[in-house]
Amino acid sequence: MAKKTSSQLDREINSALSGNFKYADADIERMFKKSGSKGTIGDHNKTVVAILGDDPLYTRRFKMPKWNIQPTALTSTDVAIRHWNELGVPTSKSAHAQRADHFRDLKQRFDAEHSRLISEGERLYGKNGSLIAGGFREDWPAAIKDRIRFVASGSGILSDAVRLHDALSKTRSPVFR
Repeated sequence: MAKKTSSQLDREINSALSGNFKYADADIERMFKKSGSKGTIGDHNKTVVAILGDDPLYTRRFKMPKWNIQPTALTSTDVAIRHWNELGVPTSKSAHAQRADHFRDLKQRFDAEHSRLISEGERLYGKNGSLIAGGFREDWPAAIKDRIRFVASGSGILSDAVRLHDALSKTRSPVFR
């Protein structure tokens, strides 16, 4: 391993301290900026819209019998099947298979970006401190933690979208053909 000069180390430290972290994937960077995300739970709907688009299929909530929450189609495929007409859900099973493939590919990109950011954080700040659920350390700067939170939650949202569209592409409901 080549040794770094003091000027290279100074540049890395200044870059890290300034919070100048960017995603390697330009699409993910655009989604992060669109969400205005600071990695908090309250930003969940903004994150869903930034990643999946402003389609009511992913954002509209319904009152469902025997549910304590108002779920979206991402919560349960029953919502999408029951309210398909109101949501404008495509009835083509092949369209849902294509969407599932698209979201599966995007999820892989999010997972790769998550791994890259964790590696970058470990390289710059070490593996000391408490490990947090997103895979980062408690004492890392807020800028990198926000970006890691965004790709971690985005990966979960995309998993829900893949599950939803896979289920709709295989449903036995007579509405979908």
